[in-house]
Amino acid sequence: MTSENEICPICGEGHLEELVDKTPVEYKDNKTVLDTFYSVCDACGCEQANAAQTRHNKRLMIAFKKEVDGNLTGTEFKDIRKRLGITQNEAAAIFGGGSVAFSKYENDDVIPSESMDNLLYVADKLPAILTILAKRKGIKLQSKPRLSIVAANSPQYKDELINSSDSKRQKIEILSNLSLINQSILRYGR
Repeated sequence: MTSENEICPICGEGHLEELVDKTPVEYKDNKTVLDTFYSVCDACGCEQANAAQTRHNKRLMIAFKKEVDGNLTGTEFKDIRKRLGITQNEAAAIFGGGSVAFSKYENDDVIPSESMDNLLYVADKLPAILTILAKRKGIKLQSKPRLSIVAANSPQYKDELINSSDSKRQKIEILSNLSLINQSILRYGR
């Protein structure tokens, strides 16, 4: 993150050497050790972190906080979005959060709201939710989201799902997802 022969901005004479320290951190009574990046000037001995090092260190801490809070990590956000077959811009348009929100979520630059975290988690488990939200926003999806395996957890479909062809399995999964959505609507309202 520090380029070779980078001159110290403090003394203007020495060169910066990048170092990594193991730094113990604590969040909500959970402890871990993070690799923190910084540089030291070989002339004046000043320790400093440039913008890239600071950003990297911040992302590590945010990822740790997400893990402790039980939220999706940046990598999980990206994996879910890709499984749903949508771009970052499409995700922002469908789920909200602004034009660069998903880039920030996926890079652990910010911690998404609990609502956004839950919404993406549910859309991953029930991809029909993505289709419903996209239609509501007037967004035509370029690709169809993959179907979930929620049907495997539904007793009424489990045996049939195991012994089915791929096309029949997809129909069963759709029925299972719709059944779960309908049950939720009946239970919790529209």
